[in-house]
Amino acid sequence: MKHLGELDEGKLHVQFDVEGAGEALSFTLPRTLAYLLRGDLVAESYVPNRKNRDRRTFVRHCASLLKMRVEVKNRIHALLDKYGLSYDFTDLFSKEGLEWLHSLNLPASDDHILKSNLQILQTLNEEIRNADIQIAKDAVDMEQAKLLMTMPGVDYYSAMLLLAEIGDIKRFSSPKKLVAYAGLAPGMRSSAEKTVRGHITKEGNKHLRWILVEAAQHASRYDPKLQSFYNRVSARRGRHRAIVGVARKLLVSIYHVLNRNETYHGQRHELLERKIRNLQRIVDSSLQSKRDNQT
Repeated sequence: MKHLGELDEGKLHVQFDVEGAGEALSFTLPRTLAYLLRGDLVAESYVPNRKNRDRRTFVRHCASLLKMRVEVKNRIHALLDKYGLSYDFTDLFSKEGLEWLHSLNLPASDDHILKSNLQILQTLNEEIRNADIQIAKDAVDMEQAKLLMTMPGVDYYSAMLLLAEIGDIKRFSSPKKLVAYAGLAPGMRSSAEKTVRGHITKEGNKHLRWILVEAAQHASRYDPKLQSFYNRVSARRGRHRAIVGVARKLLVSIYHVLNRNETYHGQRHELLERKIRNLQRIVDSSLQSKRDNQT
């Protein structure tokens, strides 16, 4: 940040050098803000660089596609429930399940809705697959992504989303600050000498909070320590609060993994190797497909 000119009639002309903006941005500030800025009393705001902004935009786009797919699947399930239709497939949206769905003959209006949702689902699957390949290509060369993949419930996609949303870990002076940024800190209400801890604030980064809750659902099943914590809290306070508690613990571990640049202390080597092989398989498959298209 650079100051240009002096305080003139209650205004101060300043210039900001923003990385990736291509040029300096100039503003004229009112008297009060000008005095605060002149005395270095205005806290600096974090602005991610252009590369991280582009990565954040893309992984958020992929997250929105995933949420849209869940909504479409829920609509299809609702139609089946409406007519009491059952199935024996483990996965309704597997190849066999989709063939069965296409073979159904519902009343005209609902049949049209079903076929429309199946077409939307096919389009979303293709878009998610393409986005997934791009994210995998970025992740395969990122050491920080591989560090996060040593954690339970974190694959290459969630690792890339975490990195994009957190940005530079050094901007958080403690795990508590990162937890607050994600909106996973419990709310506090004080009255006289009594302080009550309530639900999480949900005032932070909703994308970061979403992926942490998703990861926590897997981690609570496969990490022994987190599973023990989940079972203990779930028995006393319910499943939802237990998952949020696991998400908060995961985020504290993420802080230390990134800050110390070291692997997760409870990593399972065979699980990590499987994640890395899957990541490499997606990248290799994409490259092979590209070569086949060129021949």
